[in-house]
Amino acid sequence: MSNLFAAPEKAPRSLVREILMLQLAFAGVVAIIALVSVWGISKWVVRDNVDKWSSRWMADLETLGAGLYLKDDSATVLALRGYLDRYEELRYIRYYDADGQPLYVESHLEKLPFAPLGARPLRQMREKKSNDSLPWRDERESPLVRMGQAVITESVSRKTDLMSVESLNDLKTRKRLVGFVEIGLDYSRYDADLLTGALAGSAAIITAFLLLTVLGGTAIRRRLAPLSALEVPLKRLAQRELDVHVPVSTHHEIETISEAIQSAATAIRERDQHLRKLASYDQLMGLANRRYFLERLEQLGPQNLGAMLFVDLD
Repeated sequence: MSNLFAAPEKAPRSLVREILMLQLAFAGVVAIIALVSVWGISKWVVRDNVDKWSSRWMADLETLGAGLYLKDDSATVLALRGYLDRYEELRYIRYYDADGQPLYVESHLEKLPFAPLGARPLRQMREKKSNDSLPWRDERESPLVRMGQAVITESVSRKTDLMSVESLNDLKTRKRLVGFVEIGLDYSRYDADLLTGALAGSAAIITAFLLLTVLGGTAIRRRLAPLSALEVPLKRLAQRELDVHVPVSTHHEIETISEAIQSAATAIRERDQHLRKLASYDQLMGLANRRYFLERLEQLGPQNLGAMLFVDLD
């Protein structure tokens, strides 16, 4: 009754298959790590490159927009439009006066996604400009990022005696905040190119890993073939078939197992022969005993004719 409720025996697992699955799992983990690393590094390189360009754009626009503060609007507007058309990453340009009020907008967008800058970001722009740090940025509308910095003019102080100045470093200058400039950068093209490249790279990496996995599986199967060949003699030995042939291997680990199996089969065969001799022969005279005689008699069978000669020796 207890056998009805016993848990079914699980089929033995294949060592070769487990090694192959383990290899595939490791290959998958390595592939994922490689893809994430390539994606992260590539994205960082692209953003860092665009940030460097944005600093250059901000410097150019600070110079180009000087005419807005000098009321030279016509030439300045044409220059700004040409500059905006030159770089497709630039989606809009917006200038502010010294009080933070919008002064001029040039855009390729029908509607700007960002409201005019408030007092806090304008103050941060002033601080960054005075510290010569990177421009202020806002990425809340990714992939559209806006950046800005203060526009500061520098002029020679009236108290400076130009005749007594020996080098430019001796000039006393005066800096004045005249306004702010804000630009909108669109990262979508870079992200699309990066995604296309990442997908192509991912496909290549996955294909390479699958190919290496197949080749590795074939190599592992060949290396483990001598170990798999030991399965047949072990099964025959478990069924008490002592006349088994154990294949020879060039690997010392498998060769040790083969020698152990062969030695065990030889020892069992010799032990069985010794036990059979003890059971069938008299230990004193070395002659066949009654048990051996009855076994041979049974082997002859009832249909075989024969004769028995009994000699009583004293």
